[in-house]
Amino acid sequence: LAYVKMPDSQIMLDQWFGAGVATDNVEVIDDFITVFPEYSQSAASYKLITFRDTPTFAVVSIRGTATLWDLMADAQLWLSAGLFQGLRELLPLGEVWTPTLHKMVKFVSALEADSTSQVAYYKETTKFVKYLKENTEFTTVQVTGHSLGGGLALIT
Repeated sequence: LAYVKMPDSQIMLDQWFGAGVATDNVEVIDDFITVFPEYSQSAASYKLITFRDTPTFAVVSIRGTATLWDLMADAQLWLSAGLFQGLRELLPLGEVWTPTLHKMVKFVSALEADSTSQVAYYKETTKFVKYLKENTEFTTVQVTGHSLGGGLALIT
């Protein structure tokens, strides 16, 4: 759903849930961008879906990899962890590194943080969910996504 633009996304929601049951709330995202203009040129793409019968519940759906920027965000999320897992399997006594693996991943992520801050979509999605909980009626916000969006949903 996060790959589809309005009005097609609303048409799909009406087909899936019935007319007017679920809403693609682009206005709330626009309000968020107004409050946080630093995200006005962001390549991150997500939808806010709300439901008529549960007004305090919302779903944030995050798009997966679709652009070169998205590919860079994928690399930021998974490259260091994948690299260390691969090395752990290839090196003799690779299991010895398992207890410190999370520290090494954190160290490599810190090294690359400055160069990848432009594609750090999770900062925006996390701020958006926090904004929803602090500035709207939504008390429960579920975050989901596909591919890159699924990874972002896990850390948002």
